[in-house]
Amino acid sequence: MLINRQLGDYLLVRRLAVGGQSEVFLALKQGPDSFARPLVLKAMPSRYRDDPRFLKLFFQEAFISARFSHPNLISVHDAKKVGDEHFMVMDFVSGQTVSDLAQRSYKADKALTINQVVQIVADAAAGLHYAHEFQDVDSRSYSIIHCDVSPQNLMVTYDGVVKVFDFGIARVIGGEDADIAGIGGGKYAYMSPEQCMGKAVDARSDIFSLGIILFELCTGYRLFRRPTRPEVIQAVIEGEIPRPGELSPEIPEFLEQCILKALARDPQERYQTARELRADLLEFIHLNEGHQVHEELGQHMRELFAKERIQIADVLRQAAEAQESSKPLGSVRLGELSPGWRGSADSSLEMEVSMLELLPASEAVKLLEETGEAKDRAEASEALAGEDGTLEAAEEEAAVDEFVEEPVDGEVSEGRTFEAGKENDVVPIKITGKSDRTADFLETVELSRAEESGEAEKIAQETADYIEYMTGELARARRRQRWLVVAVVVLLAMIGGLGFAVFSGQNLDVFAEEAPIQLGTEL
Repeated sequence: MLINRQLGDYLLVRRLAVGGQSEVFLALKQGPDSFARPLVLKAMPSRYRDDPRFLKLFFQEAFISARFSHPNLISVHDAKKVGDEHFMVMDFVSGQTVSDLAQRSYKADKALTINQVVQIVADAAAGLHYAHEFQDVDSRSYSIIHCDVSPQNLMVTYDGVVKVFDFGIARVIGGEDADIAGIGGGKYAYMSPEQCMGKAVDARSDIFSLGIILFELCTGYRLFRRPTRPEVIQAVIEGEIPRPGELSPEIPEFLEQCILKALARDPQERYQTARELRADLLEFIHLNEGHQVHEELGQHMRELFAKERIQIADVLRQAAEAQESSKPLGSVRLGELSPGWRGSADSSLEMEVSMLELLPASEAVKLLEETGEAKDRAEASEALAGEDGTLEAAEEEAAVDEFVEEPVDGEVSEGRTFEAGKENDVVPIKITGKSDRTADFLETVELSRAEESGEAEKIAQETADYIEYMTGELARARRRQRWLVVAVVVLLAMIGGLGFAVFSGQNLDVFAEEAPIQLGTEL
């Protein structure tokens, strides 16, 4: 659907995603004659515009990303305020997230090769190393820690290049702007142990997160996913990390050692820089005779998402034609654009920002109570509150990566039976030509977004109510059926008895009309 509305110098073309704290639009920057450049606008929802804490987080991302110039990072070109609308202008990247790629590969049964998986993480490591050792044009140095490295925040283009995005909760260490640091957030299942415990983080925290992604893409199993947040935090901090080769024997020993080194809980035992991790991963691709991996990955992407590419091309063409034939329908307030069901938006550029800043505990609890989240976070907050009485990073919103209840033993989904005691939570991906093992449970993108937006509980409750209602209706129908059978049997019995009585009566009357036989009479 073409929006065809104006926002400042930009023509809004299509809503790409609606997140908890941001809205993302495909837009055109118009110019003289037929000039039009596709861009992405990331806007702040109206409900957060009057809160200075949210504004600080929003423009922190613009401050950081605007300084980037690297092929494996998505840059911000500008940050604007038009009326009371706050938004930033970003590169339009034609591609999909690693999360979407994993989902689609599994559903289409077109698995990534192990070289492609390793190349994805190697590219992400290159972009993160640039951020970790960033030097501005004025020679000032910063160490920018992403703090939210996850499959949802890695983009794979249709040319097979990986780009890291969403620095909305990043920490800036060093330089005059170091006071921007100190924002908590992230997805629990992709945090490092030190981030979970609210300790100081550095580049090695992001390396641990990359290790989780590499583990999951190579083995097909979710590493730290658990039913509840406290369980996830405990698993990250002290849970057993199985050898990747135990889950997928096809993983070479060299790659297994790379994964385990990135996942070392002691930061001193991990890769000390993302560059070191990238070097070993590229060495593995070389040893594994990988050639033209980017080209192969790009071809894989184009085959999987052919429909999505056509849709984006069509909507851009419609926008260009509308620009030539008539002017847009006038300026617009973003709040006036109804997002509809979130699943209808393109998920490729969904960018979530955790909006809770480090606050004194009393203020944080008050804010959580106002938003109805205090009860949900009580256990984690009590266990992980910092010594200074502040809510630490592990207590922040888990953005997209919420949790699904464990299936009961024997439950069947999509032809697969769940068995108690077995690992069912997986990344839906397989290694081409290696293992034929399929996922026991496919966590769909739609369900993840529904949970993230707080609608999963509502949907689950409605489903449970409907099941309970239908179960009751079925029981009542069965009771009615039993009573109907009994009634039919009784009725038939009554009809049979009445017929027998009539028949018997008729025969008795016939016998009564005959002359009685007298004894001694000659016949």
